[in-house]
Amino acid sequence: MLQRRAGHGADADQGRRLGVGRPHSGVSSLCCDDGCLFKPLDLAHDCDTSPIVAMIITRRHTLFLTLALCAGAALPAAAETPQFYAPGGVAIGGYDPVAYFSDGQAILGRDEYRVKWRGVIWMFASAEHREAFEMDPAAFAPQYGGYCAVAASEGQAVPSDPRAFAVQDGRLYLNFSDQVLQVWKEDIPGFTSRADLAWLQRSRR
Repeated sequence: MLQRRAGHGADADQGRRLGVGRPHSGVSSLCCDDGCLFKPLDLAHDCDTSPIVAMIITRRHTLFLTLALCAGAALPAAAETPQFYAPGGVAIGGYDPVAYFSDGQAILGRDEYRVKWRGVIWMFASAEHREAFEMDPAAFAPQYGGYCAVAASEGQAVPSDPRAFAVQDGRLYLNFSDQVLQVWKEDIPGFTSRADLAWLQRSRR
């Protein structure tokens, strides 16, 4: 039987098969006086203008959230935002959602183990993981549609990195980057309570 446990990790392969891990020229690193928070994020599209997202959080726990539109690549308005962040129609960049719980790692799925649920493809590392997901997809799918959990607390749909994850209280959360994930971990109850409410309100717009 699959055992769920909290975890955070990175897959050495970095998703080369599905494009995860490629530098994205349109999203640059942003720094504050206390150090960089946002690193380049892998996206399924190219952009030649300013960053799509900038979030600066100082180590004094002061949060400043800024969204910038990137010509031809802006995230849709709330009413048009896809239910899941799935570049190329593949959820979580092709990573196995069940593995986050059973292995505590971000593990890439395989082409032969895939299933379509709610309009997007979900991939798995094994037939066992695929079967577990099919029995209860909502239990393994990431919160807030796989968008960044910190941004979701502000009601914003921002891309996430499948390697910047955490499993907390039986729920999978993804964030924009590992550094954003660390900030999220400093106030998990606060971020999750705000995000739960904000995401519900966003879905009703």
